[in-house]
Formats: sequence, structure tokens, C-alpha cells
Amino acid sequence: MARRGEIDVKETGKLSTSKILDVEGVTPTNETIGSGAYPLTNDFYAVIRKSAAEDAPERVLYNWICSDQGRELVKQENYPVRAAAAE
Repeated sequence: MARRGEIDVKETGKLSTSKILDVEGVTPTNETIGSGAYPLTNDFYAVIRKSAAEDAPERVLYNWICSDQGRELVKQENYPVRAAAAE
């Protein structure tokens, strides 16, 4: 187990080039990333113009990402989510 300020590297079974980093003894999982316990995360945002037409490609994609189907895909692909998308 890592002490404060230490990083452990573990090989994963998914890709030979993929590594999981334990930081300060915290393993990155959906739960630790979602709760903020794992410190190495990036926030990503989907932003569109307020004036975008309903049939504009950016609005169609944004609406799909925020839909049940889009959220299910995020879950199936095992992307951790920290907060619900703004409506």
C-alpha cells in the first residue's frame, strides 16, 4: 500500500500498455473517482450554444448524450461519472 505522496503502478489485464495508478493508496474505480477520493481525474463538459437549433448536429448529440440511451452507453463503457448532466 502506498503512503501519502506515493504512486503504485499495476498492470491491467485489458491492454498490455495500460496501467492503473494507485495514488496515496487509493485505486481508481468508478466509486473512488465518482466520490472524488481518487485525486487524478479530469472533468469533461459537453457545451453547446443556447441558440443551437433543435436539429443542429451539436444539439442532437448533446440531447443524445443526456438521454437514457447515452447515459447507458457511458455506464456500459465503464466511464465513471461524478455528477448528473445539467438539464
